[in-house]
Amino acid sequence: ASSITSRSRTTCRSLLGTSMPTVFLPGIGATIRTLGTRKAIAKVISPAMGGVIIGHEMGRALGVEAMFVERPTGTFQIGAGFSSVENFIAQAQVSQNNLFGRGQMLQVQAQLSSLRQLFTLRFTEPYFLDSDFSASVDLFDQLRIYSDFSQSSLGGTLTFGYPLTRPAYLRASMSYTLEKDKVSTTNTTTVFGTSNAVSVFQRLPLANLFNAGRTVSLRPAITYDTRDNRLFPTNGAYAQLSTELASDVLGSELLFFRHRWTGRLYYNLGGATGQPGSGFVLKANSELGLITSPTVGGVPVFNRFYLGGILDVRGRYKDFVTRPKSFNVFVAAS
Repeated sequence: ASSITSRSRTTCRSLLGTSMPTVFLPGIGATIRTLGTRKAIAKVISPAMGGVIIGHEMGRALGVEAMFVERPTGTFQIGAGFSSVENFIAQAQVSQNNLFGRGQMLQVQAQLSSLRQLFTLRFTEPYFLDSDFSASVDLFDQLRIYSDFSQSSLGGTLTFGYPLTRPAYLRASMSYTLEKDKVSTTNTTTVFGTSNAVSVFQRLPLANLFNAGRTVSLRPAITYDTRDNRLFPTNGAYAQLSTELASDVLGSELLFFRHRWTGRLYYNLGGATGQPGSGFVLKANSELGLITSPTVGGVPVFNRFYLGGILDVRGRYKDFVTRPKSFNVFVAAS
């Protein structure tokens, strides 16, 4: 089978399931003959959208029949639920994983509850300018309600990535983020209701705590990923280490230095039926974070790390902040 991953490159696999390296179209026939798999291939199957020419040329090079099929690449998901913390929750997502037959991905997502209102759009080009670099653009409009304040953010992120190994278990990336933040201590309304928390900060003269404004940052990261399935992993590991710098040199009004670590391990305990997500899987998760600010006012309240609630530290009330001033750190494990 073959599928287009860029305008000039294709990833090929024989019908026996043997993985083959990424090759350029003119060398497909020679590469297959070199690997000695030509006699084992009876047919060439390629996607009808974007793969007709490649499938036809491969079939002609091998002297076998070429077939063209297409599977659905677009998805639409919608869900709703109820939480004791966020009350009614709704989510919708529309995605296309093979936009115009070029292997590009487009995703639009919305999440709504009484404590958050998130709208995001993401476009991903896995082979930017027919190279091994990947590129993605994220646009977002978000509203988050905490115990004593609310934060609204509008902006976007541009990310470039590059594989450091083959297969691409290890990747390096660089992200540029531009966003505008606003903070409010008054009641804030979302689609599903109004936050009824009364902020104690309305009655306290706390200078610089609710600094808002423009954030411009650079975030280099390195990611290690050996999971067998990104949606329903049963084996493997995922780890990411990143450092984000928001500086006035970049034009940022809010200044900070943020470091994050995320690590997850998956171990298959058995009981799988062959369907994704079936069986028993042991998962270990760890997160570390540290953020500092060179300014006298310290780290803005919405950029600080928060713990508490059902997702990390049970027994702590929601949005428990770990440090009150310019030095903020958190540790979570599950």
